[in-house]
Amino acid sequence: MDLPAEERVEDLPGVSSAMIERHESAGKLALGAPVVVCAVAAAGLIASRRRELSRGFAVGGLVVSAVAIMAIVPAAYLGGQIRHTELRGAAGSAAAVEHESDREH
Repeated sequence: MDLPAEERVEDLPGVSSAMIERHESAGKLALGAPVVVCAVAAAGLIASRRRELSRGFAVGGLVVSAVAIMAIVPAAYLGGQIRHTELRGAAGSAAAVEHESDREH
């Protein structure tokens, strides 16, 4: 599925479709993570209104939030690699040069 942002960067020099696909895959997971956090937060809000919020539930909410952050960070990093060549390292730069030479032919 082509998204407006994908259409803007897919033809830029040094951007490969593999980079976009990795970012898109990580983004799907990262999109679901905040939904889970919201559900846990809503359950916690309801429990706190009833004065039934346990310390274990609060700790569980923190753990769910931490896991969500760990799901979001790779998506952000992979997206950053698309536009910021300094994040790619030597392997990413070589792939970008190879991709660039493929476009010229």
